[in-house]
Amino acid sequence: MENFIMEQLASGGVVGLCIGGFAWLFRYVLKRNEVREEKLENTIERGVEREKEYVTVIRDNQDIMKQQAESIRDIGEIKHILQIKTKEREVDEVH
Repeated sequence: MENFIMEQLASGGVVGLCIGGFAWLFRYVLKRNEVREEKLENTIERGVEREKEYVTVIRDNQDIMKQQAESIRDIGEIKHILQIKTKEREVDEVH
């Protein structure tokens, strides 16, 4: 970099130095932006993976809730059957 600056000073003076400085600054900013883009891409990829995991967990929870609802429905049916049988026994005992 120092050689570049010296060449600019020797060939173009202050204007050459300003142009060289601007070119260096421009390259520096471009490199920083590339690094920033890579970090953002990695963050986005991690977010996508996390979202896929969340969707899987939600589906698993929905399946569990469906199974629990079916169990509750089955229990309700069993209770209803038992109530009918107890009523039949009461009717038989009364007669």
